[in-house]
Amino acid sequence: MAAISAEARSQVWHNQSRLRLLTLAGLLLGFALRLYRLGSESLWYDETVSVALAQKSIPALIRHTAGDIHPPGYYILLHFWQMLTHPTPAFGLEFLYAWPSLCCGLLIVALVLALGRKLYTPHLGVVALWLAAINPYHIWYSQEVRMYTLGALLGLLCLWSLLQWWRATAGIAQRVGWLFVYVIAGATGLYTLYYFLFAFATLNGIALVLWLGQRRPDRLRLLLQWLTTQLAVLLLWLPWLSVFWRQATEPPVPPWRMPWESSAQFIATLAESASALMNGQSTPAPLAWYWLLPFLAILTIAYFHYTNQNSQLPAYGIVATYVLVPMGALYAITWWITPLYHVRYLFTYAPPLLILLAAAIFAIGKHQRSVAGAIMLALLVLNGWSLYRFWFTPVFQTDDQRAAVAQVAQAWRPGDAILVNAGWVYTALTTYWPTDLVGVDAALPPPLPHIDRLIDYRPSSAPAPPGPIVVRTGSVDGAPSLGWGDPSSDFFAMSALATDKALLTLSRQVERIWHYRLYDTVSDPTGLIRTWLAEHADLRAETPIPGRDYLRVQLYQTHQAPTPSGLVRLDLPPTRFAGDLQLQQAALTAQTVAAGEYLYANLVWQPPTDRTQLPAVVSFSLRLYAPTGHLLAQADETPLPVQAWPATYAFTLALPISIATPPAAYNLVLIVYDQQTGQPLAVLASEPQQATVQLGQVQVAPATQAPIIREAQASFAYIDLIRARLTTVSSHTEQPLQVELIWRPRENSYRDTYTAQLALVNEAGQVVGQWGEVLGGWAYPSGNWPPLIPVRDWRLLPLDPATAPGRYTLTLRVLRNSDNQLIPARQAPWTAWWTTETDSMVVGTVQID
Repeated sequence: MAAISAEARSQVWHNQSRLRLLTLAGLLLGFALRLYRLGSESLWYDETVSVALAQKSIPALIRHTAGDIHPPGYYILLHFWQMLTHPTPAFGLEFLYAWPSLCCGLLIVALVLALGRKLYTPHLGVVALWLAAINPYHIWYSQEVRMYTLGALLGLLCLWSLLQWWRATAGIAQRVGWLFVYVIAGATGLYTLYYFLFAFATLNGIALVLWLGQRRPDRLRLLLQWLTTQLAVLLLWLPWLSVFWRQATEPPVPPWRMPWESSAQFIATLAESASALMNGQSTPAPLAWYWLLPFLAILTIAYFHYTNQNSQLPAYGIVATYVLVPMGALYAITWWITPLYHVRYLFTYAPPLLILLAAAIFAIGKHQRSVAGAIMLALLVLNGWSLYRFWFTPVFQTDDQRAAVAQVAQAWRPGDAILVNAGWVYTALTTYWPTDLVGVDAALPPPLPHIDRLIDYRPSSAPAPPGPIVVRTGSVDGAPSLGWGDPSSDFFAMSALATDKALLTLSRQVERIWHYRLYDTVSDPTGLIRTWLAEHADLRAETPIPGRDYLRVQLYQTHQAPTPSGLVRLDLPPTRFAGDLQLQQAALTAQTVAAGEYLYANLVWQPPTDRTQLPAVVSFSLRLYAPTGHLLAQADETPLPVQAWPATYAFTLALPISIATPPAAYNLVLIVYDQQTGQPLAVLASEPQQATVQLGQVQVAPATQAPIIREAQASFAYIDLIRARLTTVSSHTEQPLQVELIWRPRENSYRDTYTAQLALVNEAGQVVGQWGEVLGGWAYPSGNWPPLIPVRDWRLLPLDPATAPGRYTLTLRVLRNSDNQLIPARQAPWTAWWTTETDSMVVGTVQID
């Protein structure tokens, strides 16, 4: 007997160990699948709304959601998460904002395991866990910056708390504890997603059935506890109840969900629902029908199998009720009252369905283990195929809002307007408009100003702000109740007449209109705005943006050509180029610009009467030179072909001024050239004849914003060497070597002036040339540098004519200027414990001929 008992204990231990390993493996797999490609795509519109709201203050966030269609709970969570992690477009915006959804999705997997174990068996719970880990529907929403996994998690937590409370045996304290968890989860769920109401009502139905189904001596006390708990949930939700009621009875948004018009459409919706629940939303639509039968089979098999086991019947009823009753309510309201259905809203109630799927597989396995194994393998393969489509098929790719906004920001010029249509997608601009300087060569366009409603736009006599004019549209001839008439709402109605007048006013004030076009068929179903732009302006460019919602960026040239206001006109006489092309005037946004910003130059041209004298395509190059002749910045642009130029042609060039540009006065130069050959057009009446026009001097001021710099080559005390580059790889003795050094001082109370000593070393290790100058030059020495702002330090190193041909190495040492004390270099990664200090570092090698 002792041997048998030991063997039995060993078998139990092995079974438990196997289950633990399978549980751990399933959780790790679920985490890995949810982490894979997380944040790899741009956020789509709804997700940018989440980001825009999370970045508001809590009062502003609550005020905004009170005029929207979702409560503020998830956005408040995201607000505190972004305060902790600081996501930006340059630093993991998509990845970091998706982490709350990922964490909630993984907790759902764990709760599916716990419910399966509690309601059925530990083995069934592990199978349900694996089904949840690989389910594409779950992974889809675990990677989306929206509230759906949070809502589903809170629903499961309420169900778990209900069951724990009902079966608690440790006394009143344990029961109250679980009811407290229920209250917090339930109230949070109602503040997260209004569709949580269906789950809340279903949970009360489950509790009622449990109460009626068992004769217990404490039935009355249990009833009072439960009713008190529900009252507590509703009291916590009471401050928001009036907002919910108004949003539900008088939605402030344009209608976008369509009612079913026939039974066939309803059945198609059932097929879509079954396909999503079982295999995700990436299943091709024609194949969705094939999932309807397996879905019904799962419910049927699980029901009839566990009907014969009385101890298991309540488990089936609890799970099936929690899944099917809220979904049925959603279908019924959509059919008879108002369209509420969207496949994403089913996710709140979807997770326990996988417990029923596991139960059906177990039921089949009791009779045919091979068939059950084949079903599991088929689900694994089909879910994997659906995940592959979700991740890699273009039809499921989100609109690349990041690229679209970056295109507009880079190509925007003073005198341009940005028309956001539909107007509520302005959150894409506020999310992705560049605000972070990344790297030492970065520059930013002006920040976005306040975004006005199109019908409120009025030209002002005051100087225009430096940023673009941004207006957003409303719903053309929409219901007056949109946005409840609040001018600050994202949703508002505007009549066709007011729209026409507003577009005319805008077009008379701007030279170009960027049409950021997404969902405009909802806000402008008759196409009034699209038609107006086509008839009153010239389409110059159109970029279809990849993605499932057909985002487009269009550039229209208005028939007006006003000179942008607020420019500084340069004292430049008319200048004539070869081919009789004349530059009539030039103006800058400012003659002082900070490093890390854009300089805009507006040029007004008069083409010749006979345009055949000019090349077919003329390009323009705007350049910034140091007094030494070194090129610091350059921007080339090719406008319209010459034949399409009007009699007076004005356009604006944009020159990014690198963040590392030292403050000083620089020369601004213009070159005009043949696009096909690259040959410059000569400037007539210049002695000697030149190919450049000196537009004047531009003063570069110190940068006002520190850039994000992730790597550096070395560190000298508190100053990092970000980049050391010998730009000349082959030279001769009559040509000086050109060296680019980019430094960045770290935050430090100590400041000093250092000298960079460069030495040219031959292959024998002998120094054949040496040059020394303070970092940044005496005009801007390192002791005056502000912290965290990079500084570009160009060096021209003249060679000794007697230098023998051969291969040489250029080395760098840093000395303190006051006493020539050597500052040792720690080369990256200097934070590692194994990093050693060196006296000098190699900049590069050069071949001297």
